[in-house]
Amino acid sequence: MNLPNIQIEKSIIPIVWLDTSIITNITIFKENPDKLQEPQRSRIDQLYKLITKFSQSGRIICPLADQEDEVWVNRKEWMDTIRELSLGIECLSLKKIQDNQLHKAMKSYFLNEESIVLSYLDAFDSDPIEEMRDVLQQEIFLTVENDIFLGADFRRETNEITLNLLNEQREKNVGSGIDFDTQFLAEIDGEIKEIVKMVQELHIGDVGDERDAFNKMGASINLYQQLHFWEHITGGKNDIDGLISFYSSSYNTNCPYVDLSCSLTAKIMINPQPIKSGDPVDINHISTLMPFSDLFITDKPWRTFLNNKAYDKKYNTNIAFIGDTEKITDFFDSIA
Repeated sequence: MNLPNIQIEKSIIPIVWLDTSIITNITIFKENPDKLQEPQRSRIDQLYKLITKFSQSGRIICPLADQEDEVWVNRKEWMDTIRELSLGIECLSLKKIQDNQLHKAMKSYFLNEESIVLSYLDAFDSDPIEEMRDVLQQEIFLTVENDIFLGADFRRETNEITLNLLNEQREKNVGSGIDFDTQFLAEIDGEIKEIVKMVQELHIGDVGDERDAFNKMGASINLYQQLHFWEHITGGKNDIDGLISFYSSSYNTNCPYVDLSCSLTAKIMINPQPIKSGDPVDINHISTLMPFSDLFITDKPWRTFLNNKAYDKKYNTNIAFIGDTEKITDFFDSIA
């Protein structure tokens, strides 16, 4: 069958997303500019001035979007920076945004609709345009600093274990000569099968240490959440076969989150170079938030890959890295 048409309603006020490293460098620049070398110092200075000027005049939205999950040190200073840039406007959690997209796709699949209609509002608890206007009318605004979920040590250890497992599989893929297209299909096919496998192992008691049990319990909760929503749409109780059929359909695989996450993961899983600790987090941020953004500033390798795959055109997003000064300046000039 033909792929369903994906329609994305973007905000009338442009949304600008900043990679964690950009916010970190702005924080360093604010504290001690001399710690940054040229040309990075000048680039950060220019971007910082543009973001603050345009956000504080209500012409862009620069939200906090779970970037703080990567921040282990100088967290207070980092949070002060993103509060200044975002005016306290936050996205929903990445998991909630992904679920919102997934559930819209489920409904379109069940109704056999030709289109899946997504909106920037799917990424926020309330309309960020109205929230920004309210904030700009106040003399002060309050924000809440979230703790690191499960603690920094647990998160670091879990990330290290995940990274080691990914790199083991990457080395096998490289040794077998697996190409991008093959790995991309494997990523799509493995999504629901891996969740079901983990749940089955949990039910029969096939778990390793506490961390393994924790991961499988999380997979089980996620599966039952999706089954519950599937039942809400279709009326079918515990219809795991129907849910798997949806996951295998183009309504799921053509969703921006699935399309991007599988593509980006395939890239790192066939790369001769080791996967870096920040890569899985970058993939989660890009695949969840880039399609809703108007300007998405990430690092150079991701920018190059995304633009080479024409994702900038597919999702009508300006994708840049901090060195694309002309492109960034042109973007802000277009909304001046």
